[in-house]
Amino acid sequence: MVLYEGMAGLSLNALFSAQEQEEIALSQFCPDPENGPTVELLVKQNCARKKLPMLDFNAAYHAHVDGWDKKTVRRYIKSFELWDSKSLDRKIQLIYSPVHKMSVLTPHIGRQIIVDKFGEYPNPKDFRYLLENPILPSDLILVN
Repeated sequence: MVLYEGMAGLSLNALFSAQEQEEIALSQFCPDPENGPTVELLVKQNCARKKLPMLDFNAAYHAHVDGWDKKTVRRYIKSFELWDSKSLDRKIQLIYSPVHKMSVLTPHIGRQIIVDKFGEYPNPKDFRYLLENPILPSDLILVN
């Protein structure tokens, strides 16, 4: 499960470079690509957007490993000034939910295991191998 969560977030990277992903998005989804943002700007924005899940991971880690209470976790997330109060409430609820708390941690862990082994842009052959074969996270972690 952990690896599949990570694979979901990296699937486009196995097929297209960051530049290609933004070129496709601009040409297919922008109503007026000639007057839209540049591909370079979109690549930079996407790079920043990909870092946001790390904030959720850090908050969940502090909550469940470091024992931070809800008020402290909320203050930590709020310090980034990216979410309104309602969104903050939902994040806190998700992080502390007994049913959903791991859903904040597993995508990042799975993604990081795959990136450490295959890189940010995995080779399609390696990615296909992950899809077709039963693999455990421990099979991919490098041991020194």
